[in-house]
Amino acid sequence: MLFRKFWYLLFVIGACYVVTNYPITEKNSLQFLYAFISAVLIDIAVFQTPLVKKIGPTELNEPIEALKDSNQLVLSFSEKMKSLVTYIGDVTIEENIQNDTMYITGLSNVLKNYGEENRIDISLNRFSSHAEMRGLIDILSLDNRTEAIGTLVDKKTFYSKDSKIALAPITVLEQEYILQISSKKVITEIDVDIFFLLIHVYDLAICERDERGAVEDGENV
Repeated sequence: MLFRKFWYLLFVIGACYVVTNYPITEKNSLQFLYAFISAVLIDIAVFQTPLVKKIGPTELNEPIEALKDSNQLVLSFSEKMKSLVTYIGDVTIEENIQNDTMYITGLSNVLKNYGEENRIDISLNRFSSHAEMRGLIDILSLDNRTEAIGTLVDKKTFYSKDSKIALAPITVLEQEYILQISSKKVITEIDVDIFFLLIHVYDLAICERDERGAVEDGENV
């Protein structure tokens, strides 16, 4: 292209003139670098150089895709936080919880209702021995069953190969449970952390209610 050749010629003449009249020093070297980068960017934007076309599918595409993925994660996190805040503000907790069974039932309902709103299946599965834990895992027919058992024994969250199932060991009222989370979408650490947060919010709400009731009873004595 004639215009492109003219652009290169203009750049070379300009560079020679500037270097001749304004020698490069430590103070102005950064300005020369900026000028060179600007020229390269203009060339890329206007002419779509063969170099860019050559490296585009490899070196450039990977960071671009990474940025897209990061942006999607940020948007997803933002939406999940909005959903969580709204749910916590609207959630109703059973007023008259008198024993551990009622506590667990109320907690399960809080978790399941949030899961239903976000198309996630959730269940609390109690176990009292490794044999019972293995039995719970066997029901899921996981390909990497041994890895799942080892991860849970180490008190860590296990994710299936397709990340559609997450198993998290938790302790509620001094009893061991497996928090089973599954979805048609990928289950992330954020999803698991949200359910952990809901468990803490539920427990704090119950404790606060009990303390408030104890104070009121004391005042009525």
